[in-house]
Amino acid sequence: METGKCLAFELHTACGFHTFRVVEAVARKCWDAVSNNKPRPNPQSLGTIARELEKEKLGDDKVAQALRQLTSLHRNPLAHPEAILQADEAGAIVGLARSVISMMLPQIPDQLPTTTAFTQIADALSAVRE
Repeated sequence: METGKCLAFELHTACGFHTFRVVEAVARKCWDAVSNNKPRPNPQSLGTIARELEKEKLGDDKVAQALRQLTSLHRNPLAHPEAILQADEAGAIVGLARSVISMMLPQIPDQLPTTTAFTQIADALSAVRE
């Protein structure tokens, strides 16, 4: 919900932060599902989860690749204090996050309401932009 609010109120950098929090939450649940509840990697960041998924050959390899790319190209640069997102960048991050989340969801037996709400927000935002 916070991602949608930030996008609506043109708080683009905050939108990026909230978007990545959703991706991280889904990635942790994906790890739990594909690893049969093996302890999560430490730290529980996108990059670490992606590396461990690849190393342990857990789940769909495309998920690990997508997480690694999302992390290195978008999440890590946004973590720097000087980083400021523009409207088009925030929208692109929401779209990329939605794509990666949609790759993880089939691997998770029970979808969380947060994930469902995020997908509905992303769909609504897409409809508004068209």
